[in-house]
Amino acid sequence: MIFDSWDCSRVTGNPSIIQYGKVRVAIRDLSFVWGLGYLLTSVTPFLLNLFPRRILAIGLTVGLVEVLLATLVGAWLYKEPNVTR
Repeated sequence: MIFDSWDCSRVTGNPSIIQYGKVRVAIRDLSFVWGLGYLLTSVTPFLLNLFPRRILAIGLTVGLVEVLLATLVGAWLYKEPNVTR
C-alpha cells in the first residue's frame, strides 16, 4: 500500500515540476493534483459513509503531505538545461 501511494505521488507530482521548474508554480500544480487525486476521490466514500470521517481526514492529510514532498523534491532535483546561442 505504501509503495502504491509513493509511486502515484511520484508520477503525478513530478511532471508539474518538469514542465515548469519553479517552486511557486509547483505548489499551485500540486494543489491541483491533490484536489483531483485525493480530494475528489474521497467525496463519494464521504457521502456514502463508507469510512469514518476521521479515516478520510487522515488519508487526505497524508496525501497532501505526500504530494507536497514529492513536488518539492522534484523542484529541487530539476535543473533547466543551459541554452546558449
